[in-house]
Amino acid sequence: MKRLLFVLTALIVAASTGATEQTLRILAIGNSFSQDAVNQHLYEIGKAAGYELVIGNLCIGGCSLERHWKNAESGEEAYAYEKQVNGKWTSNKHNLEYGLLDEPWDVVTVQQVSNFAGLPDTYEPYLTNLLKYVKSHAPKKAKIYFQQTWAYPPQTLHGGFYSYSGSTERMYDAIVNTVRNACQKHKIGVIPAGTAIQNGRTSLIGYNFTSDGSHLSHSIGRYTNACTWFETLTGQNVTNNSYNPEGITQEFARLCRIAAHHAVASPWSVTPFTGNDCLEANPLAHISRDPGRCGIFHKWGFIGDSLSSGEFEYIKKDGSHFYYDCYEYSWGQRMCAYMGVKGDNYSTGGETAKGWIGHFWDSHDNKLKNCAKDDPKQVYVMALCVNDKSRHARKLKGFEDYVLGNVATDVDTADYSKNAQTFAGCYAGIIQRVRSIEPDCRIFVVTPPTASADMMPYVEVIRQMQKLFPQIYVIDLQKYGTAIFDKNGFWGRRHYQVGHLNAAGYDDTAAMMLTYIDWIIQRNYKDFQNVGWIGTGKWPEK
Repeated sequence: MKRLLFVLTALIVAASTGATEQTLRILAIGNSFSQDAVNQHLYEIGKAAGYELVIGNLCIGGCSLERHWKNAESGEEAYAYEKQVNGKWTSNKHNLEYGLLDEPWDVVTVQQVSNFAGLPDTYEPYLTNLLKYVKSHAPKKAKIYFQQTWAYPPQTLHGGFYSYSGSTERMYDAIVNTVRNACQKHKIGVIPAGTAIQNGRTSLIGYNFTSDGSHLSHSIGRYTNACTWFETLTGQNVTNNSYNPEGITQEFARLCRIAAHHAVASPWSVTPFTGNDCLEANPLAHISRDPGRCGIFHKWGFIGDSLSSGEFEYIKKDGSHFYYDCYEYSWGQRMCAYMGVKGDNYSTGGETAKGWIGHFWDSHDNKLKNCAKDDPKQVYVMALCVNDKSRHARKLKGFEDYVLGNVATDVDTADYSKNAQTFAGCYAGIIQRVRSIEPDCRIFVVTPPTASADMMPYVEVIRQMQKLFPQIYVIDLQKYGTAIFDKNGFWGRRHYQVGHLNAAGYDDTAAMMLTYIDWIIQRNYKDFQNVGWIGTGKWPEK
């Protein structure tokens, strides 16, 4: 009787909340590119939409259709059979037959190895034979799909790229034509992952979907692919799905979902982004080491923490970390080298906005023994806030009571000495201090390239400086640089050492800064017409 009451109660609750979860069982027969499809985010996307997904992946790295068919013939237990049930993964060695019989699958997918994906001669007779095998072992209800994989980005080092003349567009076209013909011939569905990624490349995200020039990044790349799979297999519009993975900004997550949705609607052609979402609206779309208009400034100041001081990091044998500020490698000094001008670092590892005032304004108590007030600059680039948020960093400096604060209440625009001792008050106070020694200097404030929700209030404080003071310009890496600086992305995997950048990383960051500042200057020419007079004492009548 108690069990009956429990069941009835559960049914009533489910009916009242609309919690009618559906189960969908998906088996992928593939390689590392099927891992890029199903091993992250797909389960969570389904959960957010009311689906309980059971996911299987019969995987061999670099496995072609030919090898899949030979494994089917031999029955060799050559696969890592990865399986996710109730959100938990297991992995065991098995053969194709075991995987196909393991669950009453609703969907089974196949695919070609990526470098052969656009080469028709590599498909047959292996695809025909493999599909016959799948149909003879999988449940009759199972629908079969082919995953259309993605073209390599231009910067790839993959040898297979030469089969497509080293062109992303040619590779994409070849994959689309080959997969479309195969799907039509065998009357199977397509999961247009390649088109989703190519759509996304026309957005603000650009070519930041891969981690090594072929595989998808665990954040943006795999999320886009998982969205494509989910909408293809369920028919549910993914653009309003509530799952937003950690490490992806809300704006980029929205673009990923749109790219996937458009791919499902038009799987055989690119649907480019337009307006403010398109790649050309991104100031970092085409990064150049040409200083452009940045060279109109001859005296630069760089205000920041370890990420501005060229700090290198390594892990010692005892497991502890060693840090060294190598200023000549900092992105600020690399910028100056490209411009052939002078610049000074007012930055050090672990710095906060509050600490900067003590170390670089009120005294020479810093590694460089220099004080910002001693030598006014024409232009400053200000990149602080990571340590202001860090509880550990604040504790090390004895700033346990140092909090975010509020721009509206903590900043006295007429007298910085009255600012509150909060991040908002101190950050604004730095701007006010440098303006007190050079009223006409231009200041570029930098937001950190982060998708962390707890950093967003600090990012918003920085953005508000543009409204609070004249001639402040935002280098918004939070909006445009998050995908680039992703440590698991293509750029990040090559340019980080432990938690900091390596020499190439700082040099490439300098190129980004030059590109972004040049982009700002070109769009605000009136603001920069008279910068040559700054610091000369001979400013013309205003």
